[in-house]
Amino acid sequence: MPYRSLNPDLIVKTTARLSARMEARFGDRGLTLVAKELTKFAQEEVGLAKRIAQPRFLVRSLVYLFIASGIAVIAYIAWTVKIDIQASPSLDMFEGVEAFINLLILLSAGIWFLLNLEARMKRHDVLVRINQLRSIAHVIDMHQLSKDPMSDLHAGAKSESAPESDLHGYDLVRYLDYCADLLALTGKLASVYLEYIEDPVVIASVNDFESLTGELSRKIWQKVTVLELQGGFQAQTETVQEQNRDGSSAQTASESGDLPEFLK
Repeated sequence: MPYRSLNPDLIVKTTARLSARMEARFGDRGLTLVAKELTKFAQEEVGLAKRIAQPRFLVRSLVYLFIASGIAVIAYIAWTVKIDIQASPSLDMFEGVEAFINLLILLSAGIWFLLNLEARMKRHDVLVRINQLRSIAHVIDMHQLSKDPMSDLHAGAKSESAPESDLHGYDLVRYLDYCADLLALTGKLASVYLEYIEDPVVIASVNDFESLTGELSRKIWQKVTVLELQGGFQAQTETVQEQNRDGSSAQTASESGDLPEFLK
């Protein structure tokens, strides 16, 4: 079913389209460069996720060879060591049996480790990519961090160390909106790996990353809400001022109509 799984190619197209829109509106700002880097990351991830999911035959061959060698050694020891069952038990016999049991335990632990070696290697590769996405998400958050939605209201109260911004009103809203879109795409790129790898550690890491991007997006939308309320307040203020000016003009005209002709 096409709508029951993520399509990495469509995510790449969406990321590239968003990067083009940002470049058209904001030029070569830092956030636009981050979007281009995210697009490059997405293009790399499509092939990488599929390669990570493929079986690693070299690793499997070495693992099976080691397991077969271990089993052969155990079989050889069991074949060469002769135990006289009719003889009375001795300390040497118990020590030999204990050593053989310890060898079996170590071999079993080694086999379990090697059978999970390929899964751990894939897990490591995925976690490296998710950590890179986490760094990109924090870079996006740093770009929106200095964008103050109340800067227009308290422009005269700024300190000398306050960051300067040339974005106001609708442009600032669009900038923050693009930040939220980039964060959403980073979460989708992390979820692509779950289409190929069903590992509990990877699933937990992706869930944690999506929680992080959700929290960062929530901060951005709080700023957008403030900007929208601020825009509505300003529009309402301008409307009231226009009504007051129209009322004052009408009142002045009515008062002048009551005056004598020579005083008008």
